[in-house]
Amino acid sequence: MIPIQYITENERDLLWGISVCSVGRQQVGPGESYPPRRHADDYLFDPAVGRVLHEYQLLYIVAGSGRLRTAHGGDHRIDAGTMFVLFPDEWHSYQPDPATGWEEYWIAFKGHNVDQRVEAGFLSPTHPVYRVGQLETAVALFHDALHAASVQEAYFQQLLCGIVNHLLGLMLMTHINRDYARSAEVPELVASARDYMQHHIEDDITMPGVAAALAVSYTTFRRIFRLYTGMAPSHYFTNLRLHRAKQLLRSTDATIKEIAYRLRFENPEYFATLFKKHTGMRPSEFRR
Repeated sequence: MIPIQYITENERDLLWGISVCSVGRQQVGPGESYPPRRHADDYLFDPAVGRVLHEYQLLYIVAGSGRLRTAHGGDHRIDAGTMFVLFPDEWHSYQPDPATGWEEYWIAFKGHNVDQRVEAGFLSPTHPVYRVGQLETAVALFHDALHAASVQEAYFQQLLCGIVNHLLGLMLMTHINRDYARSAEVPELVASARDYMQHHIEDDITMPGVAAALAVSYTTFRRIFRLYTGMAPSHYFTNLRLHRAKQLLRSTDATIKEIAYRLRFENPEYFATLFKKHTGMRPSEFRR
């Protein structure tokens, strides 16, 4: 397997929403120059000066340590088990500590799908560093990407884009859950709340009532639940009830009115409006 692959993309690849520009792996020993001269000229840079790229890069440091500096993200110490993202058209510089060197994997990519995630706040130049620990899954994905890039079978770009999506999702999920793991009460509280809602899906409950059942203030419960799941508990419970409504429409002869009241919606008209907003069709259309 060749440790560095530079990749071209065609117009069809660009239509996919993400295209991969390069993927690689390299090990830099203590005291060795960085970056190694085997890189293409576009990727060589002087760490003392830094550089600007016109693409995203995701790097994973699996051994050693060093530093990262970016225009918006500031100065960061990088240890083994850290991923960081470089953003297009932003100055940055990074390098291993001469005393330790490091081992890195990277994949470079671009496309409007990633731009949209930045605009939505999933990724930000102000927070480029993610502490994920040693992830064998991530290492395996980088090896899969290197293999696909070296063989370059038909539609290999689409496979590489799937690997980029997997890596980004794995990075975000692992980083945030490592933070929550320091406080075991958070995931336990959210799991208990979900379980409570599931068991009371046809009961007349309120979210302050759920918080009271879990012996926590509603303000704290709502904040933690929203931070952990990405939605307010009331929104989550409404989605649960709509999912249950779809089950009842498929598997029972209950009327739409009966289902609406069974699931404690205010009235059938409100239920139908909410159902259409959620599914794109009215309950009667969904049943047909």
